[in-house]
Amino acid sequence: MPISLLEVDLKEFLAAQGAITALVPQSQIYPAFIRSDASWPAISICTVGRTIERSLDNKRIQSKRIQIDCFAVTYQTCKQLEVAVLNALDGFEGLLQAGSAIRVISCYADLLVDNWDENASAFRVMQTFIVDHTAVV
Repeated sequence: MPISLLEVDLKEFLAAQGAITALVPQSQIYPAFIRSDASWPAISICTVGRTIERSLDNKRIQSKRIQIDCFAVTYQTCKQLEVAVLNALDGFEGLLQAGSAIRVISCYADLLVDNWDENASAFRVMQTFIVDHTAVV
C-alpha cells in the first residue's frame, strides 16, 4: 500500500472543491511552496508544527498545524479564497481522498493573517488549521 502524506491529500482535496477551483486552477494549488514562475491566484500548503501522541488502544495520533496561503492580485479574490478554504476544511472529519491511509479525526481553523507580499506582488492570506489525524506507521 502506498504511503499517504497529509499535505498531498489536502492538496488533492482542495483541488476537488468546486468553490476553490472556481477561483484558482487546480494546477495552481501547491504542496510545500509556490513555484517562482507561478501566476495568481494560487494556494500553497505546508506543515508548520506537529505533535505525536498515542491513543488508549496504542494507535499513533498526529496533530499538525497546517498553513494554507492564498495569493491573489486583488484583495477580494484573496478573501474569497480564504472563505472557500475555510468552508472546505473547518470541521472536516474523515478521509480527504478515497483509499487514503490517513483519517482526519478533526480539523479546525486556528490563525488568520492578511498581508501584502511585496516579493510576490500579490495579496496573501495565511491561515492555519489544526488537523488531528491517524498517523501512518
